[in-house]
Amino acid sequence: MTILELLTSCVLPSKSPTLSFDLQALRLSYSNAKWIANTLPYELIASSSDLADAGLDLKWEKEPFELPLPLLSHQEHMINVFVEMKRLRRNMAGKRDDQECPRILHYEASNKRLVVQRAHYSQQVATNLSLDYELKEPLRGELGDSIRKIDATYALLEGKLVKKPVAEGELRPLKESFLANTLGVCCLILCKDKKTLWRARSEKNAIYQNQPHVPVSFAQEIQSGAAALPRTLEELVLQDLPTEFLQETGLEYGTFISKARPIALCRDIYRAGKPQLFLFLDARCDSASFIAAQQKVPCADEYLKKKAVSIDPTDAPDNMSAELAASLYFLRQELAL
Repeated sequence: MTILELLTSCVLPSKSPTLSFDLQALRLSYSNAKWIANTLPYELIASSSDLADAGLDLKWEKEPFELPLPLLSHQEHMINVFVEMKRLRRNMAGKRDDQECPRILHYEASNKRLVVQRAHYSQQVATNLSLDYELKEPLRGELGDSIRKIDATYALLEGKLVKKPVAEGELRPLKESFLANTLGVCCLILCKDKKTLWRARSEKNAIYQNQPHVPVSFAQEIQSGAAALPRTLEELVLQDLPTEFLQETGLEYGTFISKARPIALCRDIYRAGKPQLFLFLDARCDSASFIAAQQKVPCADEYLKKKAVSIDPTDAPDNMSAELAASLYFLRQELAL
């Protein structure tokens, strides 16, 4: 499959009550964003060369992120909507799961440093994951009929929403955004026989339901009870990655993976610039051994109960998720295919 065929086989899902998957409308709204290969809905923040060696340092803001006051009632409403859709769980005490997550505020390229802030998953539910949900009154009348449209018109300056239309066709700068913009992580597994893997996503996800997808992807969390906040992006990700790998594959991270390599840090244009980190996970075994081991353990809720599929780097499944398409694109770049 050629690069062009790879990119055009990436088809966004067509139905969601909280997000629009209209690719034509997306291209119109973000016509001047720097789409990867002019096709994939991601804008590059930092490349593999920026992320190699020492990686990126983290500079933590002292105060945690708070949604602007007008959006607090919307946040509670969207939490209930996601619980009803079974896309947000409640714990044994009946309270919602609301993990603390890192919010990306700014990338200082000259210092190779990310400015980050503590946020919560529910703030992502209320913003980046419900961009096109039809807002209720009085919010609708005061600011706009969707979070995406409000984002195009209002900036967050000194903790308040201020009318400041974004440059036409561009993503709003992270440091001006009122969206949660928490970090997502997407992992492509590279096996010793030079093959990679994909799995079919289930309907219990906020996006990319029933599509070929990477074997592991998750919303990055901040480890609770830690003595100090992580000082680098690598340290942050490795706090969460082994647990997420075990939950989604059923396999022990250290037994099957020798190394995690950050390959790109991007902004997800589809989700109005939400940061997304792409990783390559180097496996200790070939693809057949990995699939055989994964078949012996229970399937995670995020995936259909089908085994992972191995493919050559030159191949790709039809109708795959944008995250899988971007991961395969980055892999082909690395292999100079």
